[in-house]
Amino acid sequence: MQENSYYTPDIQDFFSGYEYEMYNGYQWVPQVFPKPWWEDTGMRGFISLTNSIKDEGVRTLYLTKEQIEIEGWKPKYTNKRRYWFDTNPDFYKTSKLQDYYGYHDYSVILSFDPEDQRVILKVDFDGGKENIDDFDTIFDGQCKSINEFRKTMLQLHTK
Repeated sequence: MQENSYYTPDIQDFFSGYEYEMYNGYQWVPQVFPKPWWEDTGMRGFISLTNSIKDEGVRTLYLTKEQIEIEGWKPKYTNKRRYWFDTNPDFYKTSKLQDYYGYHDYSVILSFDPEDQRVILKVDFDGGKENIDDFDTIFDGQCKSINEFRKTMLQLHTK
């Protein structure tokens, strides 16, 4: 996949806070769903979005390494086509993994493959494993965009 590639999302992909771009006839404009003015216009905003999706006037950026870094993950190394990230520094302050899983001395590694948007989240609950392959996998799936990535991190109690 090329850097800065986009896809046309389906209407069911949208949720509160979903980031996308909409073509206004001249340029692509960043948007966040839902728009505040929709409350005053009833369903017209939603209908406009649905029609724009059909006309390919809406696009979403595929997840990138840079977006993961902006979320606070620190690059560790790259092998072949996969990026590996260390836990962000604030992770242990904000993570609910400690409460949720009942472990206190653990480390977390995130892996990302930009070819297929595959994200793997691995945890060393014992805090002493040297080989990443020995870590426990708590997520292995696709996050097409930053939207799914953020949602997944919330669902895994990492935020």
